[in-house]
Amino acid sequence: MKKIKKGSEPVELVDFVNENPRGSWSEFRNDRQGASYQAVRRQAALDQGSLCAYCEVQFDKNNQQASIEHFHPKADVSDPNINWALNWQNMLAVCRGGREGDKDQFPTPENLSCDAYKDHVGGSQELLNPLNAPLGKIYQFDKATGELHVDPQLECCVVEQVKQAIKILNLNCYRLRSARLTVLNAYNREIKKAREKNNRQIKHQLVERWFGVRWPSYFTTRRCLLGNTAESYLKKIAFEG
Repeated sequence: MKKIKKGSEPVELVDFVNENPRGSWSEFRNDRQGASYQAVRRQAALDQGSLCAYCEVQFDKNNQQASIEHFHPKADVSDPNINWALNWQNMLAVCRGGREGDKDQFPTPENLSCDAYKDHVGGSQELLNPLNAPLGKIYQFDKATGELHVDPQLECCVVEQVKQAIKILNLNCYRLRSARLTVLNAYNREIKKAREKNNRQIKHQLVERWFGVRWPSYFTTRRCLLGNTAESYLKKIAFEG
């Protein structure tokens, strides 16, 4: 998870809300034969650099693997002034959370993650909303296990929310730990080849390769591996996450 900065609200959503201020999410999804929903999904994924808001897996080229997650329950109608189902700031693009795939290799529910696992355990509003995440790293990456832990330099006011995010989103499930370790192994191979060739610019080359596009899978893992080199590069490109 990293900080997300939302882009402009899609015109399709604006138009629907203007005509149906108390409309439901299912009604919106069927609007214009689903075209309005597709527009919202595209914009949400674009805002996130085609990464899941929670685990940072990369969506496919056309973002067809993305779906919309309502961070605050969309069924909450306690406030007549807020329709959580159609609130643009309440929408995140997320992956399928392990609902699909090789169940023999990654059995569920223990390998569900993101909103899929949050739904499985009943959810929690104590976890950190990516829109409200602080700038910079919020996690440390454990190279031995592939786990994410709270960054010790994080401000104490959000530490508990980050811990809850790891727990409620199941970000340290075996499936995700394995994926992060795959990134680590690829990184180690690059470093080994660079040492053999006495290439001292390898971290600078990797940071441009990885962060010269928006964005690589498991962004935080790669950011942690490259350390200060990554932070300097991200600062140079005015990255706000």
